[in-house]
Amino acid sequence: MNEDDEVNSQVKAEDSIGLSEKNAESHPEDKNKVEEPNDEGEDNGTTEDETVESSKIAELENRSKELEEALLRAKAELDNVRKRAAKDVQSAHKFGTEKFVKEILPLKDSLELGVASAEEGTEISAIKEGFDLTLKMFSDTLGRLEVKELNPIDESFDPEKHQAMTTEYVEGKPSGVVVKVFQKGYLLHERLVRPALVVVSSEKTEKSS
Repeated sequence: MNEDDEVNSQVKAEDSIGLSEKNAESHPEDKNKVEEPNDEGEDNGTTEDETVESSKIAELENRSKELEEALLRAKAELDNVRKRAAKDVQSAHKFGTEKFVKEILPLKDSLELGVASAEEGTEISAIKEGFDLTLKMFSDTLGRLEVKELNPIDESFDPEKHQAMTTEYVEGKPSGVVVKVFQKGYLLHERLVRPALVVVSSEKTEKSS
């Protein structure tokens, strides 16, 4: 290659460089496109996170609302149970003696018949028979009401069921035995309602002899 050829090659190279610089100056947006970072991926990531977070918040709010409604329902049901229980207790107090009243009404009827018979001049034996029948009806009524009679004659003294009025020596009776009943006692479902008033035998003393 001669000197002229080298000069021409250098001129062409310089022309190419100059053309490239002119193209860059005439299209600055291309340069910006290359230099600007791609934020599209970051924007998408942020949007997805916000969507997930919003979904979780909505789910928690719905759950909170459900729990609140369940709590209100439970409270209302508890109030209803309390009201029903109070009503049942009130009814029990008010009508608890209904069975007893039904049981004793026939006794009143029988006594009224006895009084009417006495006023009409009925014989004493007939009146006594009527009262005996009434007494039996009354005893049967107490039995149906689970009332048990305590008539502890000749039984060992029981301080849980008997009340000793006095002691008395009775020949042939060991000490601590009920020898006389002033007033019968009663149990209701095995619970003491009234103790029997009794006289209890004692050991022989100089005074009793």
